[in-house]
Amino acid sequence: MISHLVILLTDALIFLLLLLSIVFGIYASRRAHLRRPWGLVVRSRVGVGSMVVLAFYLVVGLLDSIHFHPLSQPADGAAEQTRSSWRPRTSAATRRRGSVAARRRAGSSKASR
Repeated sequence: MISHLVILLTDALIFLLLLLSIVFGIYASRRAHLRRPWGLVVRSRVGVGSMVVLAFYLVVGLLDSIHFHPLSQPADGAAEQTRSSWRPRTSAATRRRGSVAARRRAGSSKASR
């Protein structure tokens, strides 16, 4: 089945943050005063372990932000337009409350005249 990629605004912002992080990494690698602290992180066992855990969470988060929605194909003999199967469920009491509220609004507008 063919599917299409859906990119939400928040997902685009996550990828923009990733792009800016990569750009900063390239910038920092060319500057000695920024490269030196990262060299200390890479040389320590705790630093490397932390980077592995953070990289794992980063990969999972990026994969989670990718959304594929399958294109629905109508079955043979089915109508081209499909209706949603979701309907809000309202009880008779809820509908009555709504009509009472409407009568109250109508009555208050007559009284204010």
